[in-house]
Amino acid sequence: MYTFDLSNPRAPKVTGELKIPGFSTYMHFMDETHLLTIGFDASDQGDFAWFTGIMLQIFDVQGDTATLLHKEIIGSRGTTSDATDDHLAFNYFPSDASGRAGKLAIPMGICEGGNQDGGYGSELTFNGLLVFDVSVEQGFSLTGMLDHQMPHKSRVRRTIGAAAIATTGGNHRTPRSSAAFSCGEMAMKSSIRLRRIEFGW
Repeated sequence: MYTFDLSNPRAPKVTGELKIPGFSTYMHFMDETHLLTIGFDASDQGDFAWFTGIMLQIFDVQGDTATLLHKEIIGSRGTTSDATDDHLAFNYFPSDASGRAGKLAIPMGICEGGNQDGGYGSELTFNGLLVFDVSVEQGFSLTGMLDHQMPHKSRVRRTIGAAAIATTGGNHRTPRSSAAFSCGEMAMKSSIRLRRIEFGW
C-alpha cells in the first residue's frame, strides 16, 4: 500500500510504502484516518503468487506510511465473495454514538482444505452471508451466518464462543455443510453462481 502527498496536485509525491502479502480489491473509509478493505491473501512464489483465501484488513492511514492494524483470512484457495469486485455487495454500517462496533455484512462462499502451493480447497463448507462486528480497537468478530446453501433450510446461526465457528490466528474455519459440489467445480463451472444479498440495518 502506497501513501501519497497530494498537497500539490501538480506534483503528487509518494511518502510511504507498506508491503504485505496479498492485495485489496476494495477499500472503504471507516473514518477520516482508517480504511476497511477486502481482497485476497496470497502465497508469494517469487515471480507470481497463488490466491489463498479472502482477506479483510483495517489500516491506519493518518501517518506518512500506512499501518496494518487487523487482518482476518477467510477460507482457503477457491473462497469467493462478490464484495471483492462489487461495492454493492460490501455492506458496512459505522459505529454509532453509543460506542457499539460497526457492522460488516458480506456474501461469502468458503472453501476449506486448500494449500499454499495452488491447491484449491477440497470442500465448500459455507455459502451465504457473514456478519462481523468491526472496530479499530478490536478488529473483526464474526457475529452471524446466514446459510444460503439450502434455501429451504436457511437459518441464522449466531456464534457463542467457538460453538458455530472457530477462529485461530485470524483464520476462520466453518462447520461442514451439505455442499452439493466441490470448490474445484465452483471455480471451473460458470453455471454455478453464489447468491448475493444486500440489505439495510
